[in-house]
Amino acid sequence: MKFKEFKADLKANAKFNIVNNYDDLNVKSYLPFERKTQRNYFRYAMVSLAVLFLVGMGGFMYLNLNPVSYLQVEVNPSIELELNRFNRVIGVKTTDDDLPMTDLYNDLKYNKLHVALHMIYLFYEEEGLSVNNNLYVLYGIDAEANRRDAISQIIIYSTPINVKTIVLAGDFNEVEFTSGTEAAIPMTPDGSFDYNNTNDDYIPNIEQGRSFSEIVADYEVSDLRLSLVIMIFNSNEEFSTESDFISLLNMEIYELYELYEE
Repeated sequence: MKFKEFKADLKANAKFNIVNNYDDLNVKSYLPFERKTQRNYFRYAMVSLAVLFLVGMGGFMYLNLNPVSYLQVEVNPSIELELNRFNRVIGVKTTDDDLPMTDLYNDLKYNKLHVALHMIYLFYEEEGLSVNNNLYVLYGIDAEANRRDAISQIIIYSTPINVKTIVLAGDFNEVEFTSGTEAAIPMTPDGSFDYNNTNDDYIPNIEQGRSFSEIVADYEVSDLRLSLVIMIFNSNEEFSTESDFISLLNMEIYELYELYEE
């Protein structure tokens, strides 16, 4: 067969059936497999809630268990109450370690101040510390001015008729004396004057005797009571000698109350 005839026959009879599968071809199936990570949003939510809980607990502990004010309550012996910013009792101290007050301490803690004061009044009355059916109490408030006023109001409104109170304000942790006559300005109930002020108008002389600090060294007296004694001594012209000052140190709260009221 000649080539030209073969070519003509091939063109007339030969067919190639090529199927086009382009539309069915999934190119991505031939690419490397990419694994998708599914995020656990529940776990993230739980972690966030845990963090918020810890922050909230920290704030709660700070606000409720951090003392911002101190209230000394003195009859015999004296009690110091530590108060949080909500005027709840969070700590109790006493000057007498032998006093059987363990149960009272436990009852006072975490109570509101007015409730704690009623419990203290009842305790002192049961201990027989009333005088002619009256209980005489000396208070010392160590706090910022705004908290001092709030505590004073609580004391006033929660005091029964048979409880007579003296309320002083200031820092009673340490009573300092000046040189020379070593006298201090008297404290005021609202704490508006500094009892360590040495204005000449308020400095008396202890005639023919020792200085204040020398006298106090011989006596076990709280700083709060000492502040009251200095206040009465400085403000009353009848008191000027060492023996006068010593007599004030030896007085009971009810006797100092009568002088304070004068």
